[in-house]
Amino acid sequence: MAELYVVIYLNCDPNDTPHWCLHSIDDDGDELIYEAFGSSGTSFRYNTRPVVMASSKSEKEQVKIGRIEADVWPEIPNLFAGVPMSTQAGWNCQNWVMEAISALKGEGFLEEEEGGLAYVQGKYQKKKGTY
Repeated sequence: MAELYVVIYLNCDPNDTPHWCLHSIDDDGDELIYEAFGSSGTSFRYNTRPVVMASSKSEKEQVKIGRIEADVWPEIPNLFAGVPMSTQAGWNCQNWVMEAISALKGEGFLEEEEGGLAYVQGKYQKKKGTY
């Protein structure tokens, strides 16, 4: 089993959109982040890498949104890699995180943490534009 979090980085320019990513911790304590890197209106790319979140110096908020069972864990990287990216103005990493969560829920892979997902949805910021 792995715990899944949304990480909201708080140390950005006040006029910028905070970077969001997904963060997992499995039963062995191994940590990974999954994210969309890029700039709104240009291009984004999927990125995943190992981390030790406790040693990160970035100011952040980490919200547990649920758990994923070990038997489906091998499918998660491909599921996240398949979440569509957009070049439309206004689309950003926050959109990707919410779409990745929807993909998990659509497959029945996410055992939701009470209150965590609702909190993240309340923080979700869509920039102006259609996408």
